[in-house]
Amino acid sequence: MLNIRGILARSILYFLLISLVSSIFAFTFFFTAEVIDVPGRYGRMSILVVVSLIVVIALDPLKRLLSRITDDIFYKDRIDYQSVLREISIIIAREIDLEILLTTLKDALRSKLKLKAADILVKRNHGFTSLATDKSARKAMHSDNPLIEYIYDKKELIITDEFYRQTYDMPEGDERHKKQQVLDELERQGIEFCLPVVLEGDLKALIILGQKQSGDIYGNEEVRFFNNLAPQIAVALEKAQLYESIGEFNLKLQDKINRATQKLKDQTVELQDANAHLKQLDTAKSEFLSIASHQLRTPVSALKGYLSMMLEGDFGTVEPKQRQVLADLFESAARLARLINIFLNVSRIESGRFKLDKTMTDVNALVDSVMKELSGQAVSKGITITFVRDQKLPQLYADSDKIREVVLNIVDNAIKYTPHGKIDIKTFKENGAIHFTSTDTGIGIRPEEANSLFRKFVRGTGIAQVNTQGSGLGLYIAHRVVSEHGGRIWVESKGLGEGSTFHFTVPIVKKPADAPDMLADAKAKRKRTEKKV
Repeated sequence: MLNIRGILARSILYFLLISLVSSIFAFTFFFTAEVIDVPGRYGRMSILVVVSLIVVIALDPLKRLLSRITDDIFYKDRIDYQSVLREISIIIAREIDLEILLTTLKDALRSKLKLKAADILVKRNHGFTSLATDKSARKAMHSDNPLIEYIYDKKELIITDEFYRQTYDMPEGDERHKKQQVLDELERQGIEFCLPVVLEGDLKALIILGQKQSGDIYGNEEVRFFNNLAPQIAVALEKAQLYESIGEFNLKLQDKINRATQKLKDQTVELQDANAHLKQLDTAKSEFLSIASHQLRTPVSALKGYLSMMLEGDFGTVEPKQRQVLADLFESAARLARLINIFLNVSRIESGRFKLDKTMTDVNALVDSVMKELSGQAVSKGITITFVRDQKLPQLYADSDKIREVVLNIVDNAIKYTPHGKIDIKTFKENGAIHFTSTDTGIGIRPEEANSLFRKFVRGTGIAQVNTQGSGLGLYIAHRVVSEHGGRIWVESKGLGEGSTFHFTVPIVKKPADAPDMLADAKAKRKRTEKKV
């Protein structure tokens, strides 16, 4: 690329330098020959030698002086590209927002390089577009644009003047036709300089420049400048685009979070409404159970009492066939009475009316009474129940009726869910508490279901197929009773078909001075009954 201005400046510089040196020697020769009559040939030669030495010594400073003068004339608008490169490098290092970076770079290039137009187009989807903050000033080139196709193929710098000469120096053919299309696009867009910005072989952007304000063509200085700048811009674009991607991802993520949060809020409101409705239904159900249980309790107790009296012969001799029927009726009435008590206790628990009436209680006696009540069920299924008791077991200060219900629920479940085999019951003192265990050879439970059995309406896997009459409330009430006494209840099983062992412990506490005695109360009640009879 010819730099006409540079050639002209250098030519004038050397012309002036030669003219000045020639003038000095001519003047010296004339002055020594005509003005000063220097005698002899050697005298004038000596003066010329001295002047020559002075000229040689002054030649380099004189050259620099003349160079500055010609540069001031021919390069009064000369650009300090190193200074511009440093300023733009600072911009690149400072900005991370893609739009701001591109706008700032475009403005800096146009002002610092004294250009009529400058832009940076970045790769977007199916082409290249500028991302100036002023959207009305944005340019775009589709991927099928001849210039874009050429840049993708060659990835080389285009200076329009040079490209023009190269195109018209080529012979006619497809290659020239393609270049002509590129040249037409360059002229249509007013592009004088087009540099691809490439990072690791990937075309990232295009730097496109219009005419210089001076009207000069682009030369080697601009090429070197942009060859140094392009890699910095490529890295800056990569960084800014990564930052933009993170920002877009954050926006999308925030939008998803907002939508999910709103959906969760809506669902929470729906759940709260549903929960409130369920609580109302639960309250209504509890009230119904309480009323129904109270209404059923008296007639069922009367029925159970009369059946017991008939079995004991209070109404005359009972035939063997009749006795079996009466025994079945009594067992059903007893089961119904237990179910009514369960419903009443659930109602009291949920309404906050669950209270303990503690007395001094003989746990062994409670177990004996439960075994007597359930013996008919056990015999009918061929199940053997053994009770190993601690004869020195101390009395327990507890609600005897409710502790009896706990024992009853555990043993009743063991009978229900043991098709055949045996049930071993034990009571003993351990760590300051009375410990009750019931081990059966029944269907067993899965270990992971052990803790959930003591929740309301929860039954183990396969239990419904063995016994369809369970309410799922007995162990829930047992857990509440034992917890209210400060104890603990749990179950152990190796798995389905391996049987189960139910445990509960109740701490032994001292009887308060004014606490009633269950045995004394029972004796007094029996005496009052005898007097009435």
